[in-house]
Amino acid sequence: MQRKKPDFKNEKMGDNPFINGLEIYVNKKFRKVINKYEQPDEEEFGYESTPFTKVFDVPADKQNIIDLPIRCKELYLFLIHSLTAAQDYLWIDKTAYMAHMRIKSLNTYKEAVNGLCESGYISKHTRFANTFWINPYYFYKGSRLNKYPKKIVVKSRREIK
Repeated sequence: MQRKKPDFKNEKMGDNPFINGLEIYVNKKFRKVINKYEQPDEEEFGYESTPFTKVFDVPADKQNIIDLPIRCKELYLFLIHSLTAAQDYLWIDKTAYMAHMRIKSLNTYKEAVNGLCESGYISKHTRFANTFWINPYYFYKGSRLNKYPKKIVVKSRREIK
């Protein structure tokens, strides 16, 4: 028996049960704009104040993550929640990480690090111990556009998939 994905319609889905009690905190900011009279003006806008890390939906990444050993996946999730905004590197306090994850063997930690390195998610920094470059192709905390303005490639809407 072949299963078929239901034809979802938003109006039939109802309310998400997780939004009960949800409060999205925002910070207010102003930006300079040109108003309808072609005069300089300011516009107020809000942005989420809760820190977040972006995980990018890139080709083949889903299968790469599925194929990672469990300890690599755990480290990857830990890194996603440990990044500093606008930095493409991080230092891992391996003792604190191992305690937090209840890992007793240093080799288990090393295998997780090596697995993420081999998979291209992180790379060891050559000057600083326990410091790693993160691959912003897969994940980043902040704006890649601001961090890497020389890497911007403008695509037409038709090219974006």
